[in-house]
Amino acid sequence: MVLLTITLLTIVVLEFTDYAQVETNQALSARNALQATYLARSGINVAEALVSYDGAISPGSDGEQDLWAKPYPPLPIGDGTAAIRMRDEARFLNLNEMHQRDVRSAKNGSTSSSGCSRGSGSSSVSCGRSWIGWTRMGPRT
Repeated sequence: MVLLTITLLTIVVLEFTDYAQVETNQALSARNALQATYLARSGINVAEALVSYDGAISPGSDGEQDLWAKPYPPLPIGDGTAAIRMRDEARFLNLNEMHQRDVRSAKNGSTSSSGCSRGSGSSSVSCGRSWIGWTRMGPRT
């Protein structure tokens, strides 16, 4: 009878210890996630401050020499560090816009030129669409 009681108490203690460890790990994970969220928000606030400060200095012009476009070392914020890298998204091709233009042109019945050489008169959108493999009705298979 004593041996059975000791065995049952051992099982209960082991289960309680396991439960306590799981709860501790969940609490630490939640704390780390909250810290990461606030650290990311702090980095965004610093980036917004850089952009607004640059806008006050040189309104209406953006370039690689602007304050926000220069690389920055990681900034210590609280218990962590925030690495800030900003890019001008306007210089990239918008593939979603290319697809939407294709759908609109397909509905209107217009066709696009297939020549994409320099000086051929075709737009970068139609050349990009041709390059990624889109036809008038959707992706090539």
